[in-house]
Amino acid sequence: MNKRLIILCLITIIVVVSFSCNDKPFEPQVRNLIVSEIDSLYTAPYLGNSPGQTYIYITSSDNSAIVFEFSNKSNWLDLFNPQHTTFGTTPDSILMNIRVMVPNPLPEGEYFDTITISSDEAENSPIELEVRLRIGSEIETIPGSLEFIGGLNGSNPTIQSFEINSTTDLEFEVVLTNSASWLTIPFSSYNTHDTDLVPVSIDLTGLPKGLYKDTIWISSDIAMNSPYPIPVTLMVSSWIAQESPQKNNLNDVYFIDEMNGWAVGDVIDNSTKSGYLIKTTDGGDIWQKALFLNSTEPDADSILGAVSFIGSEGWTVGSSSIIMHSVDGGDNWEFQISPVNDSVDFINVLFVTADSGWIVGKNGTILRTIDGGDNWTAQTSNTTQQLTGISFVDSQNGWICGLTDVILITSDGGENWTRQVVPSGPAGDKYDFKEIAFTDLNHGWTIGKEGLVV
Repeated sequence: MNKRLIILCLITIIVVVSFSCNDKPFEPQVRNLIVSEIDSLYTAPYLGNSPGQTYIYITSSDNSAIVFEFSNKSNWLDLFNPQHTTFGTTPDSILMNIRVMVPNPLPEGEYFDTITISSDEAENSPIELEVRLRIGSEIETIPGSLEFIGGLNGSNPTIQSFEINSTTDLEFEVVLTNSASWLTIPFSSYNTHDTDLVPVSIDLTGLPKGLYKDTIWISSDIAMNSPYPIPVTLMVSSWIAQESPQKNNLNDVYFIDEMNGWAVGDVIDNSTKSGYLIKTTDGGDIWQKALFLNSTEPDADSILGAVSFIGSEGWTVGSSSIIMHSVDGGDNWEFQISPVNDSVDFINVLFVTADSGWIVGKNGTILRTIDGGDNWTAQTSNTTQQLTGISFVDSQNGWICGLTDVILITSDGGENWTRQVVPSGPAGDKYDFKEIAFTDLNHGWTIGKEGLVV
């Protein structure tokens, strides 16, 4: 009996101890709001655009639904949720919108507000998001970029300048920096109150041809858009732009050597059209006007389309069958007589000697002279297409090209012209040839519309 009592007591003690060891007090699960971060500072130029809108995302730590409220105090900061209320239930979002122009433009300065998100169901409530807004001046330059073109082994491009301004009345210092050694700015700091322009110079020394890029950076501790970039491009080319004294169409150019050349063009307005010729004796550094068909002159309505020179003797042709001749390098010009009527427009002219030359034009026109243009005679082309280009390797062997697949060849100075076969274009298209050039009897090229080279 005593043994049974002892065993029963031991079992009871073990059970009691077991319950005592495993029985822990109940701890409810913590629920917190989780709120996405926002930028520490928003900026906007005075009288400029507002910063972009920002979404604030709100969830709970245990993915449960928590009802929350949100608020702020400033009228320049608006808060919206999809329900257009001031409360929500997680997961949810709030759209933060900063308005710098309402109800009136905010003056320059710094502004502060606090977004408060609170809930009786969240342990970490309330959550406060500080919003800081700075309104100030921006850097502005005129122009906003610079482009330079230089000739290979040539003179440095002309210095260009830009001005730096503040978008408001606030004046501030800026720092100017760049990276490329070929670009020089004479000073590294500038005040927006200054009226002097900032000159930029280029040094082409040692630069091979190609495209070069650099950026002038304008920095300021005050400007909202600092650092401000001015892109700079430099094209070093074996071709360089030259200045023409006549700002109108140029149609043809001819050089007899590296220094002496001529170009012809036209001036067209609503009521008249005139031709003109310019010349250079220094390789194009300076072009001078040498001929202009004034409205009071005969054939003043003729456009000059082509020019050819042999030494100081030259010829130019154009619309309305005009032919003009010069014996003094283009300083003075006289009309030559055309054997065709004025309805024919001449497109091109070429002389191979001072006596021997050809003119081509509309309606399949070919004219030939053997006395420098004192007399012109028509040759038979056997086509009515417009003829556009001429090339001769000597006084007997030559080629003429034109529209709609026309290439003509002669071996007797043009007494006889034979049409050559041209390969068909895509889908049987016809080629409109514009110019033709031969280096000898067997090697030549012709060009045309849409990048055509044959």
